[in-house]
Amino acid sequence: MRLGQLVTMKMGVNQRRLPGGVPTCRYTYQDLLNDLAGGAPNAPTDRRPAGTHTIQVGDLVYSLTRDQLAPVSAATAGKVLTQNFIRWQLVTDQVTPQYLCYCLNQSPLIAQQLGRLRGSSPTAKLSLGRLQQLDVPILPLTEQRLWGQLYLNLQRQRALRQRLTTLQTQLLRGMDLQTSR
Repeated sequence: MRLGQLVTMKMGVNQRRLPGGVPTCRYTYQDLLNDLAGGAPNAPTDRRPAGTHTIQVGDLVYSLTRDQLAPVSAATAGKVLTQNFIRWQLVTDQVTPQYLCYCLNQSPLIAQQLGRLRGSSPTAKLSLGRLQQLDVPILPLTEQRLWGQLYLNLQRQRALRQRLTTLQTQLLRGMDLQTSR
């Protein structure tokens, strides 16, 4: 099924169009990684007014520069998307958000399609129209939930292992400082 039949897409705002005097909390690639490592999103919240670029729990955010998709968590809800990101909202119950994350981030079939869409320029950003043409394999919902949850659990484990390594390194450095005195 075409991606455009599953989600609506809205491009983030050009940073120069954000009001200069108004402090905005911009969504970053690190936010996307944190959302991806955070696991499944909470229940969707009420929809925002049309034309706004803020994200809410239940949305999905796609990075145009890294070709990665993540569910929005409560920690990043309310942030503003810039032009490097696209907000996706499901328009059907034929697909789960977690499964879409798995497909866009891990599926060799989707990676191959993205490569063809980009052509000879791997750094070129994709247009909304081209993204909407991606063919997403639709599995039964029980299998989608399984694949999606497995993928997000692996992302969470990876983030926790990385955090553990960072803390252990900090601890060892602290012990080295104490023994050198």
